[in-house]
Amino acid sequence: VGFCRDLMRLKLAYGIRENRDWESMKQYKLLFVPTAETMAERDQEALVELAKAGVALVLVGHMPKYDEEFKACTVLSNHFRIKPTSESGIGEIEHKSGTFTSHLFASIKTTDDGKVKKIAKWDQKLVGVCSNRFKGPMYFFTFDIASGGDHRKLAFVESLLEGEKITPWLRCSDPSVDVSFYGGEKKGVLFVVVPPPGE
Repeated sequence: VGFCRDLMRLKLAYGIRENRDWESMKQYKLLFVPTAETMAERDQEALVELAKAGVALVLVGHMPKYDEEFKACTVLSNHFRIKPTSESGIGEIEHKSGTFTSHLFASIKTTDDGKVKKIAKWDQKLVGVCSNRFKGPMYFFTFDIASGGDHRKLAFVESLLEGEKITPWLRCSDPSVDVSFYGGEKKGVLFVVVPPPGE
């Protein structure tokens, strides 16, 4: 819910998929995927294929280490050359445009791979990277990127999306105001939804 609210604040259209019909997800320019230490091998392989097809991926959480039967399975880690370590806590995340506080799930072993760009650190530990091994980039964050209303985190998410050329058609200075436009051949309708004061 928190991250969807961020997309609404940024006035971006989005879809929520509740199935794993990976083939149909090639229609999306970018996918956000919450991850855990367990993920089926076929799902890990499907994400690699989506990146090869040019879909940008944003993985948030843990890098999968096991399949659904708890057997070792590091398909994503091996393909994108990203190795996580166990970590936990709350701290200041540092990135090129500033800092913000977030909950940390893990850290990433530093990499000298030229195709893996370092994006964010926590206490000198790597917590955000972008792998450009395939046509579609794969971002991996080991901290909660949902802003929870923190404008610094929201600006971080917005800069990530702008880097992938995902920007809103309409803007409003108040993030709580929803704005949308529906156009026909000759006419259009502008919707502005303003919540009651204090919401």
